[in-house]
Amino acid sequence: SVDIEGLAGIVHFSQEKEEKQRFRKAMHNQLEWIIEGIHQSEKNDEIEEITIADSHGTGMNLDYDYLSDLDDRISLISGYPRPNYMMPLLDESYDAVFFVGYHGAVGSMHANMDHTYALSVIHRLRINNKAMSKTQINAAYASEFNIPVALIVGDNALKEEVNKVIDMVNDYEYVLIEIEDQGLNVVTYEFALKYGELGPVYGHQWRDFFGVDQLLNLERDLKEN
Repeated sequence: SVDIEGLAGIVHFSQEKEEKQRFRKAMHNQLEWIIEGIHQSEKNDEIEEITIADSHGTGMNLDYDYLSDLDDRISLISGYPRPNYMMPLLDESYDAVFFVGYHGAVGSMHANMDHTYALSVIHRLRINNKAMSKTQINAAYASEFNIPVALIVGDNALKEEVNKVIDMVNDYEYVLIEIEDQGLNVVTYEFALKYGELGPVYGHQWRDFFGVDQLLNLERDLKEN
């Protein structure tokens, strides 16, 4: 299951439109690294199928021709809407799932581009009164088929989050993507360590910016002015 906000080189939502070629290249390059890792694995000869779910936005970011040239065992699920969105067609026939380009949930400290599913639709999601991220939800869904999470590629915030729910994703490998300032207006984990704690990012600050509920103020202003 491939998302984008936790991939190296992708640092802002605007890149999807303003730097689309670079945006798509970053996705394909990092999938190629993973396929190369599979080829080098001692389990490679046992693998019969590699299913890739293009799970960002409308699921039209990845090129099947490019991916199939890397490995003819690859099948690609694209497009939207589709059943089970980020985990389509999952069933007991699969042996492991990879979460690639995943990221911290909305309000997460040190997240690259924090959110919980589509920001325009879902701000925060709770199950049994516990805040859940897409990583936790998708890992729980995989566990319904007794399928382990074997690899997670994501940002600092997601690593901290996963460490707290380790029982859901036992024996996984985590690849930490370091976000570096490349001339863009990017706040990094290293910046926070050097200059002080940044606090929860925009999702949280909409509702609590030093004690000010900005959304409530906006609603009031729209009604009164």
